[in-house]
Amino acid sequence: MFSHFSSIYYSTIQKLKTAIILLRCMNYVRGALSSQDLRELIKTGTFGEEYTPDVENRIQPASYDPLFEDYCFRVPHGFKPVIGTTVEEALRKLPKNDVQRYDISKGFEVKPGFSYLLPLRGTFHLPEGKWLKSSPKSTQGRLANFLRLVADGTPEYDEVWGPFQGKLYALLEPRVFHVIIHPTTPLLQLRIYQGTTTPYLTTEELCREVTKHNLIIHEGTPLDITKTKLLYGVPLTVDLKGDYTNGIVGYKARHTPNPIDLTKPRSYDIEEYFD
Repeated sequence: MFSHFSSIYYSTIQKLKTAIILLRCMNYVRGALSSQDLRELIKTGTFGEEYTPDVENRIQPASYDPLFEDYCFRVPHGFKPVIGTTVEEALRKLPKNDVQRYDISKGFEVKPGFSYLLPLRGTFHLPEGKWLKSSPKSTQGRLANFLRLVADGTPEYDEVWGPFQGKLYALLEPRVFHVIIHPTTPLLQLRIYQGTTTPYLTTEELCREVTKHNLIIHEGTPLDITKTKLLYGVPLTVDLKGDYTNGIVGYKARHTPNPIDLTKPRSYDIEEYFD
């Protein structure tokens, strides 16, 4: 009898495990993967690179800061492959004068007016039911560096849908400053989602969370959501009076030839680069 119940118990556990896997595959569990999930994906080869302490340091709570190969390309503005064509194939089809390869292993200066293509380290493997979205690191926005993600066989920027297997690239266009980049420079952050749509809070859920956690403070007090309109997001405005910043409403960038090395934070005088 004990053997009979053990068999039933084992069969039930196996069915539960199978059901959990099926629920994930059917996208009932949706949203951005956590650091724990990202770590497991890296360890199982989804990102196509070895799990090392340096890689671990780049795992954020719900995103990953990728490393780059030790070279980059100068490419025409707006470069991207067509459907079914790898980036390498698209590069080979360009006129030779339109493509130039550079070594960035010891640092390389990128200049405004040009576009640079940086291969991410490794080959990525996204299964069906998962998709990847890229966004620039906040520092890149403050330096006016325009960044987009490019993927093999994908004519859209910044998003890659599974099933996918291939290389990913960062398309970097400095708009104002000369910048020195390295293979370890944090340019992009990658988030992997599970499900077929981007998860959003409903208006009711958003209002409840804003009220519960006092997420928005206006003039020193929590926002009264009955006096504003929250619809699929929180409306933001720009303070053009400088009420909270001693009259400062923004900084004007100076066009200076002195490059900024992104591996040396807090090493530059702001007045040299901004008015």
